[in-house]
Amino acid sequence: MLINIKVVLYMTHYRLTAKRWHAIQTNDHHADGQFFYAVASTGIFCRPSCASRLPQRQNVRIFKTSAEALAAGFRPCKRCTPTGRPLSDAAWSAEIKQIIERHYASELNLNELAQLAHGAPYYLHHKFTTVTGQTPQQYLTQEMPRPRAAFLDHHHTEH
Repeated sequence: MLINIKVVLYMTHYRLTAKRWHAIQTNDHHADGQFFYAVASTGIFCRPSCASRLPQRQNVRIFKTSAEALAAGFRPCKRCTPTGRPLSDAAWSAEIKQIIERHYASELNLNELAQLAHGAPYYLHHKFTTVTGQTPQQYLTQEMPRPRAAFLDHHHTEH
């Protein structure tokens, strides 16, 4: 009797164990290479040692490799470059536009935008302006339907 065995390729969903969560919370560089974590609310994945803002635990997804995180649709963090290759400025600017559009209704300053995009505020401002020809504030006021004057007002953030 022959039995047909169908092999199904799929990505294993790794659990967010207490040990992995602790590594993320403490930016443990010893955990780098053991796993990568993605944040569902931002669409970004990082190394455990990434110094970005701590995500909400329920938004964290664990992957064994950076290739798995990419295949699942997450983009690499600009800050910790988990693929070993920096994200292009054009791709990062496109992501920043998406963040602005997703958070349009909230009061979001340049520091908060930089946290969500995993970059430094003034570096983000400089790169976005270089790529798009407009500041994040200008993008908001010119591209969004009802501009919010307080949104991304970098004059209200620390210099």
